[in-house]
Amino acid sequence: MLIYYATRITAEFRESASFLQTISIKPTKNNTYYLKLNDIKYFTHDDSIKLNIKDHFRNMIVTDGESNSFHDEPRSVSINIIRSDVNQPELEESFSAKGRSYEAALFNARNTSYVFAQQDSVLKFDYTLRKRQDAFWHDEEVELTLKVPLNAKVVIDQRLDNYLRDINVYNCKEINKQDKATSSVFVMTDNGLQCKVDTLVTVKKDSIIKKDSVKIIKQTDSTKSRK
Repeated sequence: MLIYYATRITAEFRESASFLQTISIKPTKNNTYYLKLNDIKYFTHDDSIKLNIKDHFRNMIVTDGESNSFHDEPRSVSINIIRSDVNQPELEESFSAKGRSYEAALFNARNTSYVFAQQDSVLKFDYTLRKRQDAFWHDEEVELTLKVPLNAKVVIDQRLDNYLRDINVYNCKEINKQDKATSSVFVMTDNGLQCKVDTLVTVKKDSIIKKDSVKIIKQTDSTKSRK
């Protein structure tokens, strides 16, 4: 029986398929974009009836979290940020899944959805890929590629750090000595997205540290002379 069920499960992941769709993003006047994590909980029709959302949560927004076990959607989301060849920014969404056949895999990918929203200069990315409530998991994934023009400034919320490819928000915070900041600023260059280093802040803080070190050394030397 174990071999039988293992064979059936393996058969459901035999083929893979994917499709791509592109979303146009409205350019901003100052070429600055704020990337944030969208943690709003989206309920199915059955969940809305079960929880009586209309009466119990009227005019309220229910939020969800990455560690919340209330949902069972696969959380296979990755975000890549690259330079656009034109001034028009856009988002490419590549959906993929597996199945018993290519056609089945393609339909499994098609039966998933991803929530992305733009509010002026704010781009909101959902933390999870969503599938039909009655569908089984077939290794569904979505790869997001955000294309922004050269010299665009991208301010990234640190909560997106785990979803980013080749970009580290926390490292950028450390470079700028901004431990308490909740986001980091990046700039699109010819070599890709780079952390924007505030030299005035880093040089000033480094000089303060050096001055303090000199004071400590002088105090130590004076103490030795008195001895």
